[in-house]
Amino acid sequence: MASRARLPQLAYVVDPRFPGGTSASVAAEWRVAAALGRFTVHARWAGMFGTARQVAPVLREVLDELCLPLVWDAPGIAADVAILHNPAFLKFLPDFEGWIVARHLVVVAHENFLRPGGIKGFDVGACLDRIDRASLALRKSSTPISPHNRATVTAGSTAGKGRRDVLSEDWFNICEMSCQTPAARPRDRRGRHSRPGFEKFPLLPISIVSFRPMPRPA
Repeated sequence: MASRARLPQLAYVVDPRFPGGTSASVAAEWRVAAALGRFTVHARWAGMFGTARQVAPVLREVLDELCLPLVWDAPGIAADVAILHNPAFLKFLPDFEGWIVARHLVVVAHENFLRPGGIKGFDVGACLDRIDRASLALRKSSTPISPHNRATVTAGSTAGKGRRDVLSEDWFNICEMSCQTPAARPRDRRGRHSRPGFEKFPLLPISIVSFRPMPRPA
């Protein structure tokens, strides 16, 4: 087995305030990445969730568990592989406000680049251009999280001015959280249910392998 000194250096770039499944899937990924190489976590404040520099509880839990510091708005990020999750968080920033140097820069597309009918899901070109202008890498890639998501990412991969490829395999985006009994009398029913859309799930055979069987009701 290779010594830890020879393991690749990974750098994650995230907005750590995403609620729900986005942060939960990233947290699950960090637990796996901890066994694959050395990595750092870089948080960017992008204005998408207000001014508070909060951290999603599920991310804070795994950061504490792995004894990882969270570096806010570092002027420079250097790694063998830099992984930027969900480029949509950059839509409110005029610039990335920093630089990234890596052998391989991977942009994980949690959101569909295109909506039904070919309409852009967000300003894809502007977000990707901000990343491209701020980065120097031997290879730059976008990666979908599911077959449905792949169709929109592939179709929208020409957005922006930079050159990037689409990885041939989907980025694993699965998280498993404990189920809680719904409140019989919720005080407030307003809210948003994290959509169980096709873009969030892999093919059925992969899903069957990935999820534990649900217990049958008595």
